[in-house]
Amino acid sequence: MIEDGQDKAGPPLKNVVAGYLSTAHRDDANGGCPSASLVTDAVRLNEAVQSAYAEGVEAI
Repeated sequence: MIEDGQDKAGPPLKNVVAGYLSTAHRDDANGGCPSASLVTDAVRLNEAVQSAYAEGVEAI
């Protein structure tokens, strides 16, 4: 799991969170995660779409 262990750069989960919350990631509109915008659409759609979206997010 991502929480386990440590590599040369430090704890993996801490590195993922730091990268995700970084200014560079925030400012990179073309390289960001589409989930942030898709979640607002998924919540308005039917249960089949919501389930497919949830499964996709959980698979990441």
